[in-house]
Amino acid sequence: MRLAAALRRLDAWALPRLAAGLRGLMRRCRRARVPLSAGGLGLVLLLSFAVWQGGRPGSRAAAEPSARVGAGPGESVTGYLKASRAQLRALAAAAPAEEAYALVTLTAYLAPDRLPPLVGGLSVSAVFAKVPLPGVDTRVVKIDAFRVPEDVVAGMGQVALRFDGEVLDYQELLARAAGTDEKARRLRASYEAQRRVVGTEAAAMRAACSCVYALVVRAPHAVLARVATQPEVRIVDPAPEVRRLDRTVFLPPLPDQECGGGTSSGCVPKVPNTR
Repeated sequence: MRLAAALRRLDAWALPRLAAGLRGLMRRCRRARVPLSAGGLGLVLLLSFAVWQGGRPGSRAAAEPSARVGAGPGESVTGYLKASRAQLRALAAAAPAEEAYALVTLTAYLAPDRLPPLVGGLSVSAVFAKVPLPGVDTRVVKIDAFRVPEDVVAGMGQVALRFDGEVLDYQELLARAAGTDEKARRLRASYEAQRRVVGTEAAAMRAACSCVYALVVRAPHAVLARVATQPEVRIVDPAPEVRRLDRTVFLPPLPDQECGGGTSSGCVPKVPNTR
């Protein structure tokens, strides 16, 4: 009985939506004088059901991250540091040769050529980078990197190309933003400000800037403990629970902030000598 009722509710929810989409498609076909065969109609219904099925909560749950490593928005980095140190000490004492993934955050933004001394004995999977501009929330980018610094430099070049495309987009928007009223002037000023920021980000990435502030690595616990003692390293957060990187969200805190979230907005400055 419960199953039948659930199926009726499902039909009541899904069928009107499928019918509405089909009616819209048929109207467009009539306007364009495109015949819709029975086979085409069946294909449309099948694709519509697939789209609906993919949007169900149960389908999305399979793709949701299974682990989170780092400091979430507003979380105290001081508390995160203490917890990570305690966990790393325990792991290194209990199983020094056992390997684990870890999120390594740095005390400052570093250029790619300064990374090799830090990653000896580590297997690097990715780095996080951000162009540090005073008073501007620039974007955090994740770069897959197995060879350091070669892959980091190449990845920065790819990011620069993407940002170059955004600069062109803003230039096109500026060209289209006609008008002399206050709203149009504000819109042009906003486009121009964003174009300048993105252009600065692109130039910095292309020059392999001092922008890297975190790495995702894998190594034995004892090696991770050694890395944690290096002066350029702020936190080593071991993550033995991580099995798949593609199902893990990494949230490295920024070097100049004392709360998590990957942005400078709403955070207080880092307290000196927290190491």
